[in-house]
Amino acid sequence: MLTATGRGRGGVSRALWMMSASAIVLALALGASLSRVHVAPGSLLDQVAFKGSEADARQLLAVVTGTMITVTSLVFALTVATLQIASTQYSPRLLRSFLRDPGTQFVMSVLVGTDAYSLAGLQGVGTSGPGSVPRLAVSGALGLALLSVAMLVFYVGHMTNEIRFDTIMRTVSSRCRAVLARDHPLVVEDGSDPDAFDATPIPEHAMTLAAPDDGYFQDVDAGRLAPLLARGGARVRLLPLVGYHVVEGEPLAAVWSEDGGAPSDATLKAVADAIVLLPERVSELYLGFDIRQLIDMANRAMGTTQNDPYTAVQAVHHLTAVLSDAARRSFMTRQFRDDGGQVRVSIPIMDFPTHLRVVCSHVRRGGSERHPRVTLELLRLLGAVAVASVSETRRSAVDRELDAVVSDAHRTIPHGEDLEEMERTAADARARLELARVAGKASVERPS
Repeated sequence: MLTATGRGRGGVSRALWMMSASAIVLALALGASLSRVHVAPGSLLDQVAFKGSEADARQLLAVVTGTMITVTSLVFALTVATLQIASTQYSPRLLRSFLRDPGTQFVMSVLVGTDAYSLAGLQGVGTSGPGSVPRLAVSGALGLALLSVAMLVFYVGHMTNEIRFDTIMRTVSSRCRAVLARDHPLVVEDGSDPDAFDATPIPEHAMTLAAPDDGYFQDVDAGRLAPLLARGGARVRLLPLVGYHVVEGEPLAAVWSEDGGAPSDATLKAVADAIVLLPERVSELYLGFDIRQLIDMANRAMGTTQNDPYTAVQAVHHLTAVLSDAARRSFMTRQFRDDGGQVRVSIPIMDFPTHLRVVCSHVRRGGSERHPRVTLELLRLLGAVAVASVSETRRSAVDRELDAVVSDAHRTIPHGEDLEEMERTAADARARLELARVAGKASVERPS
C-alpha cells in the first residue's frame, strides 16, 4: 500500500488575513506613489492637497495611526463577540462562514490598510529635506480616515444583519442549493437508479493509496486527472465517501492499469496530488456540512435554553426546500470519463436516502417531543420530498421516515389534540406519497 502525498489547500485566498495583508501592501504602494507626486502651485491638486507644515503633517498622521489602531481593536472585539454568539446560539460550524464573510474582510482591510498607510507616512515626512511635506499623500491619509469612519458604521449594521437567524439560514440554504446545482445534475428519466453505487469489482492487481494523514476526504480534481489517466491507460476509484473521515494509513484510493500491469510512479503521484484531504469539512465541497448547520440551528432552537420552536420551524422550512431540490437530482457515484467515453475516475458520494435519514433522525431526537409544531413541519417536509422524489427507492425512504416520525410522536406527545393534528398531517403526507407513486409508475410504463 502506497501513501498519498497530496493535501488540498483549504481556501487560502478566502482566509481572513489574506485580504488584510493585500490591503497593507496596496496601501504602502499607494502611499509611496502619492509621495512622489509634485503639487504645482495654483493647480487643481493644490486646491485639495494638505496645506499644513511638516509638524502639522506628522501630528495628523500620528493621530490617524493611533485612531485606526483603536478602531481596528474595536472591530476585532465586535467580531469575536459575534463569533461567540454564532457558536453558542446557532452552530459552531458557522464560524468559518463568519470569518470568510466578504463584508467583514473588506472592513478589516480598509482599517489595517489605513493604519499601515499612515504609519508609513510618518516615515516619509521630511525625507526630501527640512520642511518637505508630501501634501497629496497626507491628504490621502485624511481620505482613508474618513472612509474608515464610514466602514465602522457600515460594519455595525452589517454584523447586526448577519447574525439574524433569517439571514444565516438563507445564506446556508443558498450554499446548499449552489452545491446541488454544481455537483448533482437533474435526473433524466431513463430508468436508471439516481442513487446507484459503483459496485464493479476492483481488479486484484490494483494498487492502493493510503491516506497521508487524518482528515476528511473532500474532493478530487477529476477534470485534470482524467486526461492524465487516459494517457497512461489507468483508472482510479476513491474508496471513502465524500465528506467521510479517514485515518492515516487507511485505504484512500485504488489505482490500476487496464493492461494488468502496475501503474507508473507518475500516475500514482498524479492521483495523490489530485485528492483533496482537509483537516475539516468544507461547505463548498460537501453538501452534508451545510445541511448539518441547518439541523444544528433547528435543534438548538428546540433546546431548553432557547425554547424557540418558531426558529426551529423556519430551519425545517429551509431543509424542506433543500431536500425537495435534492430529491430531483442524481446522487449516484460520480464518474469522470475521457474523450473516448472510458470511465477514468469514480468518486462515491452519500446517496439521497441517507441525507434524508440524517435530517429526520436528528430533528426527531433534537427536542421535537417538546414542540409538536416542529413534528408537523417535519411531516410536511416528507410530503414535499415525496412529491419531488424521482425514484421508488427515494419514495420508500420517505415512507420509512414517515413511520419513524409518527412512531416517535405517539411515544412523546401526550396531548390528544396535538396527536390528532399530527395524524391528519401524516395522512396528508402519505396521500401525497401515494400520488407520487402512481405518477412514478405511470412515467415508467409510458412508452418512449
